[in-house]
Amino acid sequence: MLERVIERLRRCKRLDNIIIATTTSPEDDKLESLCELWNVDCYRGSVDDVLARYYDAAKKFGVDIIVRITSDCPLIDPSLVDEVINLYLDNRDKYDYCSNVIPPTYPDGLDVEVFPMNTLERLNDYALEPFDREHVTTFVEKHPERFKIGNIADGINRSKFRWTVDGFDDLQFVNEVFKTLYKPNEIFTRENVFELLRQHPELMAINAGHKRNEGHNMTQEEKEKMAISVR
Repeated sequence: MLERVIERLRRCKRLDNIIIATTTSPEDDKLESLCELWNVDCYRGSVDDVLARYYDAAKKFGVDIIVRITSDCPLIDPSLVDEVINLYLDNRDKYDYCSNVIPPTYPDGLDVEVFPMNTLERLNDYALEPFDREHVTTFVEKHPERFKIGNIADGINRSKFRWTVDGFDDLQFVNEVFKTLYKPNEIFTRENVFELLRQHPELMAINAGHKRNEGHNMTQEEKEKMAISVR
């Protein structure tokens, strides 16, 4: 799944580099090996403090602008990533943070966040709660008075669609999409996925019933059980 994310992000026109920010846990040795195979930069940091991991990775590689994509989004759309990047680049004197999730109008699994190193430094300094350290940017949404926020919105609110992968049913759904649409050396778009779902609406029943960002409200034990179900 991470290979598919890398493959799709490589089609972005506005990205200069892809960095996998994983953990120092021995079980993630295979991710570092994958990065070597794909010739992608890798940073290994804290298991639980994901915000610190992002911050340290950005410092190590001298990153000026961070584009945050989570690895459970194998349907990420390169053109949408570029669109959010352009919003920030065209308004960098106006915004501290740009995304397509405040408020969300795109399917869960197409999330893109763009912010400068200065914003990441502020988050690292002021986001002290464990929840915010784990989810990296939730402090921005909780404190809009502290940040100038820009957002890309879809013309139709499709935020109830679920394209992310947290559980086995999500993986089944994504597998069905890739079975139909995937072709080597080609990238299908979100509109291709919507057309597939119009033709086969029964696919949406595979992982129906989830709430958006439900992982934010799970206990660690619940997350581990879900991870086991995917494996």
